[in-house]
Amino acid sequence: MVPKLERMDEKVLKMICDYLKSEMYAEGTMVFHVGDPIDSMVFITEGTILTYKTTNADSHAHENAKMGPSASPSIGTLEKGDFYGEQLLHWASQKNVNLTEAPSSADNVKCHTKVEGFVLIYGQGLENCNFQM
Repeated sequence: MVPKLERMDEKVLKMICDYLKSEMYAEGTMVFHVGDPIDSMVFITEGTILTYKTTNADSHAHENAKMGPSASPSIGTLEKGDFYGEQLLHWASQKNVNLTEAPSSADNVKCHTKVEGFVLIYGQGLENCNFQM
């Protein structure tokens, strides 16, 4: 369960459900890159998504193998029942939000398999929900 949603009024939760959109992602699809604005939240119903950080050293690790071992990126797994992008709810609950000030993804988010789920997108109704708790 998403902690922020647990504390919301049932009326607001019903509004949020009205704005959820069904989405399918092909294997290998990048949902977010590090630094991308988080303008949507993904709820996974099928498939696997990997989350990982890439540093300059990570992206050039293969090229620089002769220079010694490099730290491998930390990889997380999201599966059925998991979600990514909760920062969107916190940000959208503030007054006078501006899409140019949306939170940034701290991770690369990539589909490891075909992924099905629901997406909540700011700018497609979510901004009409009253998140005040």
